[in-house]
Parts: sequence; C-alpha cells; structure tokens
Amino acid sequence: MPTLVSLVVAVAIGGLSYFYLGKDLLLAAWTALAFFALVRTGIALLRMGSDVPSPGGVFGGVLTGMIAGAALLGVSPFLPIEPELRVALQLLVMGTGFASAAVSAFFLLRFMNSKANPNDKRRRPQSDDLDRTG
Repeated sequence: MPTLVSLVVAVAIGGLSYFYLGKDLLLAAWTALAFFALVRTGIALLRMGSDVPSPGGVFGGVLTGMIAGAALLGVSPFLPIEPELRVALQLLVMGTGFASAAVSAFFLLRFMNSKANPNDKRRRPQSDDLDRTG
C-alpha cells in the first residue's frame, strides 16, 4: 500500500509537471522519481514510530534553508527562462533535496538500530529494507 500511495503521488506530480509546466519528459520523470522516493521513505520513517529521532536544531534548519534557497533563489526570477519551466525546476530541486535527506535519514536510522541490537549480524542497510517496513 505505501508503494501504491507513493506511485500515485509521483504520477500526479510528474504529470502536472509535464502537462502544465515544462513539457519536458525527462524533467517530469525525474521530478516524479524524486517525489516517489520522498513519499515512500517518509512513509517508512513514519512506520518506524518513536524510534525516529527528530532532526531539529541547527542541522534541520540548515538543511531546509539550503534546499529551499537552492530552489527559490538558485532558480531565480532573473533567469531568462519561462515561468512554467522555472516552477518545474524548483519542484525538481526541492523534491530531490528532501528525498535525498529522507533516504539518508532512513539508512542512518537502520544502521543505528543494527548497532543497538548486538544479535543482529547485519551492519549495513540492505536494499530491501524499504519493503520490510511496509
């Protein structure tokens, strides 16, 4: 079910990006992929429950500020591109930034959990960890 929800969100954002913003298939596909990873990893982190540490503090602020700054100021209104393409690029930058942060947090948490459990022989996250959480 989480994969289906993620797929629906990704198709919706990718489709809107293609039909209403950029008319560029690769841009829409990468935007959809970024939001799929973001939603799927977010659901997996939520299902882990109270084990998920809050990023908070300086790290959370810097991360959010850097991603939002890159999207809103890096792809600025002064660039000589159409407004629709600008919004599509901003979606791509924000989706990719937050998805990479979520995936990093997920694998870090998995690694920390495997270190906390000495009976667990696995020391690195496996590729199918996302499937086991949901």
